[in-house]
Amino acid sequence: MRYLTLGAVILLLPCVCAADVTINVGSHTLLPDTPNQKIPIYVVADDGAPVVSGVNMHVQVADGGPEYTTGVPPGSIDGPIITYVQIVDDVTTPGYSEFHTTDYGPTIFGAHGNHGHLSTHGVLPQLYIESAALQAGSTAPAGLLAILTIDTTGFHETDGPWDLVLSQAGAKPSTDLLEDYISGSEMLVRPIDMTIVDGQISVPEPSTFVLLLVAGLGYVCWRRRRDRV
Repeated sequence: MRYLTLGAVILLLPCVCAADVTINVGSHTLLPDTPNQKIPIYVVADDGAPVVSGVNMHVQVADGGPEYTTGVPPGSIDGPIITYVQIVDDVTTPGYSEFHTTDYGPTIFGAHGNHGHLSTHGVLPQLYIESAALQAGSTAPAGLLAILTIDTTGFHETDGPWDLVLSQAGAKPSTDLLEDYISGSEMLVRPIDMTIVDGQISVPEPSTFVLLLVAGLGYVCWRRRRDRV
């Protein structure tokens, strides 16, 4: 089965496909001292980019945190917790009932038949590994890739900001999108060439929080007024 070979193939094979595929993580302002906050991660691709059949995601906040004792150097920066990474709709994933969302629509892998989440999920509070693969066929690497759930409990406007890293999380490889290829009689996968621009998360100053709250209330009122028309 294709998905059982993901980890081993990534370690052995270089990226061989040049393509204009980019993940721009972005800068995200979250509420202080609040669990269950969502960050959507999108991938964009130019016409002619290779189609993909799977993904390995490695997500890290700051340097992995004090719990990341095996790092070189070890992590030391305490930061918000990654509680869930949603690549597909998989009710068997720990945390599904609490953190799964449909607010952003289907992901590029969740929109097709897939094998569910395949990794061991949260590794450390600030390091999360997740993967997914299609049951058959491939899809364009463009659209909603994943939704991160972040918990800022215990962190306030005097803390942070923190790097939000997908390019090389912990001692693991970078986040990779995977394409199929045939070797002899076997169907294997390898990472495509792409660019990852890491991002940042922060919690706002009190004045910024008030502005965000007012803007949010204004948007809700506008939507309600428009819905009545």
